[in-house]
Amino acid sequence: MKNISSKIEKYSNKFSNSNKYINDAEIIRKNLVYHQSVYIKLLSLLLTPFLAFRLFISSHNNKLISPQLSFFVSFNCNLRCESCHALMEYSELKNPDIQVFINDLKILFDTFNYIHNFILTGGEPFLNRDLGILIEYLFENHGNQFTRIALPTNGTVKPDRNTLNMLKKFNDRIDIHISNYGEKSKKILPVFEEFGIKYYLGEYDAEWFETGKPISKNREKDELKRIFLNCVENKRCNNIFNGEFHLCVKSSCGTNFNLIPKDEKFYYNLRNNDSLEVKRENIKRIMDLDYNVSCNYCDFALKKGKKKKGDI
Repeated sequence: MKNISSKIEKYSNKFSNSNKYINDAEIIRKNLVYHQSVYIKLLSLLLTPFLAFRLFISSHNNKLISPQLSFFVSFNCNLRCESCHALMEYSELKNPDIQVFINDLKILFDTFNYIHNFILTGGEPFLNRDLGILIEYLFENHGNQFTRIALPTNGTVKPDRNTLNMLKKFNDRIDIHISNYGEKSKKILPVFEEFGIKYYLGEYDAEWFETGKPISKNREKDELKRIFLNCVENKRCNNIFNGEFHLCVKSSCGTNFNLIPKDEKFYYNLRNNDSLEVKRENIKRIMDLDYNVSCNYCDFALKKGKKKKGDI
């Protein structure tokens, strides 16, 4: 315990003077995640926002640096849970060709200088059988532009062999989080253990708040602002869906599934043939919004009801 604490202090002090040490500090944080001690996990939680804060204060006016950003690698989920915050039970979209994802990733990292926590999300990411190709592309072409990759999964879909090989190859910088839906989420565990891939299994009785049906609530603007302010997703769930930058997954999924009307005020298409300066200005413009169109279709911030993942 004392030895780990001294290492954190050592790297934290160095990191305050140079971003060069962000990967070293992150490796310590990641190793702490898999440690069983409550105190060690607490240190991990404390270290994560510290790194994000360092990224904020190292940002300059001509650069775009984000503490966290999600990228949808799958537009579908095999579970299709009711009240999914990403509205996957309504999705009828098919994943585009692998080259479309690669082109979007290139544009993304041309626009953003650095992303601390880069999340490959869905839907269920392992439904994308080209995921291994995307992971290899990211590390070989943009590995110096993100600290780590986070990969959430429901644990019910066995990854293809190439994806497993890439997860093993880059496991020191990939956080795999398995949402625990009971026995069906444990099908994937023997495969990860066979390949020596580290993972984190969530709590079986974890709860989520109901988001409500995606129908208009006819809320006034002041109420939308209040809901937005109280929602944990308003600044940490920025994401790229089909080339579009959105503030939250309800916005990106709801509009792309034709459940919520699209309004260019609340999203920006990175595929637009705009200059780099214009792209970054639009991202910052959206980040400065004080409400989102999706707030009129979502009850998440109101915390009306709870559902246990194990009951899904």
